[in-house]
Amino acid sequence: MLKKIAHIAVIGLVVVWLQSCNSCSTKPQTPSNRVAKDSTEQQLTQLSQQMANRADEEVARFIALHDSLRFTETDGFWLCKLEDDTVSQPTDSIRKGDIVMVRALIFDFYGNLLFNNEQLLKAGTGEALRMIDQLLLKMCYGDHYRVVVPWYNAYGASGNNIVKPYQNIWIDLKVTVQ
Repeated sequence: MLKKIAHIAVIGLVVVWLQSCNSCSTKPQTPSNRVAKDSTEQQLTQLSQQMANRADEEVARFIALHDSLRFTETDGFWLCKLEDDTVSQPTDSIRKGDIVMVRALIFDFYGNLLFNNEQLLKAGTGEALRMIDQLLLKMCYGDHYRVVVPWYNAYGASGNNIVKPYQNIWIDLKVTVQ
């Protein structure tokens, strides 16, 4: 009889132990490809940050190298007013809605011409690159500027068909009366 009681007690302990194991919640295992995906995302984020940092350093070097032009920073870009022999003095200020002829030569920091455009724009209405639109409202007819535009105010991390991602540019910008 004692043997039977011991046997029942052991079976009871095993049943209790099995029930406690079944009530434990087990976490599903992460698929093996999940770790790789996370590390790829992390690597892409790190690479993106490195490219942004290099582009920011490139702007600082460019401004320092062209210190004689006396660039001033305003609204996230650097500008330098250039003297122009063809215009004696700039005239009236440009106002929102004014129709102006804008000549823009866009270069990379190595001096390669990326884009040459001359067109009529309605100032301050979003027809141009945001930075150019903002700058037009600070200019007078006949003004001639060299503008350094960091990548984040130019075409950003995606770029376009002419300007590469994270590419800093400088623009030779001239405004005339139409």
